Amino acid sequence: MNTGKYYFFQLVFIFLNCVSGVTIAKNSNQFYNLNEDYGMSIRETNEVCEDDDGFIWISSKIGIVRYSRDDIRTYQLPYDTEDIITVRMEYTNGKLYVYTNNGQLFIYNNIQDRFELITNLAKQVEDPHVVVNRMLVDAEETIWEASTSGLLRYHKNEGLSTYFDNRNIHFLEWLDDHRFFYGTEEYIGIF
Repeated sequence: MNTGKYYFFQLVFIFLNCVSGVTIAKNSNQFYNLNEDYGMSIRETNEVCEDDDGFIWISSKIGIVRYSRDDIRTYQLPYDTEDIITVRMEYTNGKLYVYTNNGQLFIYNNIQDRFELITNLAKQVEDPHVVVNRMLVDAEETIWEASTSGLLRYHKNEGLSTYFDNRNIHFLEWLDDHRFFYGTEEYIGIF
């Protein structure tokens, strides 16, 4: 091979490697270990969401973490019962709701800077073994929960209603602003 062509191909190869390296560096995401950076000990995260103010909320069994570039706070939930496996969140209509697998519902009070217990659905349905699989909140602040006791509807003024008694509802997902999908082992329906 001609020496000139050899050096030309080497220069092109080096140039392409440099350009691709810069492109990869620009498009790469950076991950931070909050446990190391802030001296926390969260081994398992159940859910992450961002609110309208740009705070990142992280749910875990030990509590809820609020993260911003300048600050990190850990909130302990005022559990009514302790047999918690998962803690999940639903941010909707400018409010942060938290729910546990055993039916405890909380809401973040931004004036008091704390979470408050809304209700314990396991006590209301009188089933200590109820499992909540998913939660949605509609525009009227009605809370819908897919559970092993059926489809649960909770409103602060109307209390608790149950649909599809003792049927295991596995999931809920919005179809539009007023209807949602629900799923059981046998079928998917619209409510």
